[in-house]
Amino acid sequence: MSKITVITDAKGQIQAIGHGHLSEATARKPGAKGLQGGLRPLPDQRIHELEIPHDATQIKEWKELVEKVRPHLKATA
Repeated sequence: MSKITVITDAKGQIQAIGHGHLSEATARKPGAKGLQGGLRPLPDQRIHELEIPHDATQIKEWKELVEKVRPHLKATA
């Protein structure tokens, strides 16, 4: 299982996928070093927090990741 955050546009097209849920403190661990990033939706975009039954860290191609995520988006819509 992987927790992911997905941003979609007004048409429901996936614009961004990030590891972890923004509502949880998963982005920054205490004592972590290095750069930190995150996702922020633009106006007319929607944020989705999902759990998918795949290890998202092992998916290397954007197309494959979108194919794994899309069915879970439709299930929560």
